[in-house]
Amino acid sequence: TDDDGAVTRDTVKITVYPFGNKPPLANAGMDIVLTLPVNNTTITGSATGAPNVVRNLTYTINPGAGPVIGTQPAAQTVCAGSPASFTVVATGTYQWQVSTIAVPAFTNIPSATAATFNIASTTVAQNGNQYRCVVSSQCGSTNSNAATLTVNSAPAITANPQSITLCASSNHTFTVGATGTALTYVWEESTNGGGLYTPIVNGGVYSGQGTSSLTLTGITAGMNTYRYRCVVSGTCPSPATSTAAILTVETSVGITSQHASS
Repeated sequence: TDDDGAVTRDTVKITVYPFGNKPPLANAGMDIVLTLPVNNTTITGSATGAPNVVRNLTYTINPGAGPVIGTQPAAQTVCAGSPASFTVVATGTYQWQVSTIAVPAFTNIPSATAATFNIASTTVAQNGNQYRCVVSSQCGSTNSNAATLTVNSAPAITANPQSITLCASSNHTFTVGATGTALTYVWEESTNGGGLYTPIVNGGVYSGQGTSSLTLTGITAGMNTYRYRCVVSGTCPSPATSTAAILTVETSVGITSQHASS
């Protein structure tokens, strides 16, 4: 448009060509390895070619299966004072646990972290204990079967038979007290003052052989100064022998003749 109001027009065509279509670049960061029980981490990523968008990512890490136990620990039966050992065959780390009669829940045994758990010298107090191993790896843990420890005790005399003085034709029972596992009793007598002892056979005057009490019925004068003792045996060595009880037999005084008065 000029000063006189004359108007003219022209058209210009503008063509816009797009920039090379390249995808944005994304970088999620370095690989991360978690070792349980750690179950959280921070992930840092970056991107180019588009406005950055921040998102919070939540990961749930579920434990996998624990190690496979190839061989379970076996129950052990020993005599007190003997060693005992429990072994598990598996791949991983080990923690042995014990359950006792007093404390039934399984608790960790300090420093018991090998595939084999050894007890150098067992005690009667450990009888009935149960032992198991917890085998762990990065993916979880597995409890072995529980193995029971049976500790047998050797025979021990707690009460000896006592010496006694009786009249002929009396009855009497000698008794022995003992502790130990699976006890057996053998009563012996000596007729020569303790020089030689022989096992007693039930019958006649004697009964109760094989038990903790030996009964004498109808004691005779000929048994005076006889000695009686008991040998107690059991599952564990060695047999225990009681002290000997001495039987003193008194006879009544008989009058064989009367003195005639004058």
